[in-house]
Parts: sequence; C-alpha cells; structure tokens
Amino acid sequence: MAISTAERDEHQDVLTLVEAFLADGEYMATLLSAFLRRWFKAIGRRKPLPLPTEFLLELSAVIRIAMWQRSAVIAERLPDFPPSEELLDELITRLFREPASFSCDPSSCPAPLHKQVVSWWSRNCSWSAAPLLGADILVGAIDKDALLDALAAVLWRHRDLTKKGRMNDEERTVDLSTPEYERFRD
Repeated sequence: MAISTAERDEHQDVLTLVEAFLADGEYMATLLSAFLRRWFKAIGRRKPLPLPTEFLLELSAVIRIAMWQRSAVIAERLPDFPPSEELLDELITRLFREPASFSCDPSSCPAPLHKQVVSWWSRNCSWSAAPLLGADILVGAIDKDALLDALAAVLWRHRDLTKKGRMNDEERTVDLSTPEYERFRD
C-alpha cells in the first residue's frame, strides 16, 4: 500500500519533532553536566555522586528556568515559576532530606517541574534553537521580514565566530534595548 503525500508529510513532522527533542535533550544534558561539575568542585567532591534520574530531570528544568528568567524577552511571557534560585535551593534540600521523593509513584506525586517546563517550551519556543544557538528563542505570530532582518543583524555581528571558537556568556547575550530589536518588544 502506497503512502500518501499527507501521510509522508505527517511522518516527516513526527521525525522532525523527535530529532528536535533529542537534540534539545543532548543540549540540556551538556548544561546539566557543566553545572554538576562546578557544583561538585564547589563542595569539594572529587568523585561523581550517584543522583536519581528524577532529580537530574528537575535540575535541568531549574537550569532552563534560570536561563529564561535571565532573558529579557522570555521572562516577560513565562508562567509564574518561582525564582530559579529558590527552586534550586528547594531541589537540593529535597535531595538530601527526602531522597525517596524522587522515586515516588507518578500517580501520587505532584506534576514534576520538568514536565511543566517541557510543556511550556514545546508550545512557546523554537524546538531547534537552543542546541544550535545556545539559547531558547520565543516563537509566535511575528513579521517574517522583521525576524529575518534581526537574524541577519545577529549573524553579521557574530560572523567571525568560527575564527574565535565557541561564544562565551557575554557574547551570547543580545542587547534587546537596541533599535534593531524594538519591533519585537511588547
């Protein structure tokens, strides 16, 4: 039986979605790994600490919320997540005081933070931006010409990136107060 064009397009959409989620998962795992290395160094731990999977998922959600809360554009549209610092403190306290809480039956546990974050991210952000650009990009109804102009400006500003290597945090930050980004502010 032959596959119709619509079915082929639907299959391609599913593959695109799965590829995007896998790439984003790898991106978040890299950020999580860097965070854990810094944390272990700060507390003087030389050996890796075995951590529950649910804790790692929640920690990656806190890291993503922290990135969003530091983004001028995304922070304005975020749901009411507590400050990432509070979330991190609560998560680490929970790890040491109630480690079994990370392995409870899903039917009796509150909705994990990581599910709320993935849900919001999948509805509001570009699925492929973070792994490619190192930052989430908010999507929605937008003037395509204005978006392309802004993207061209960012690419031009960072045109020599391949000569320098990876961007540091300062270079990754875009000053949204400049006139070229004015049309994207609410």
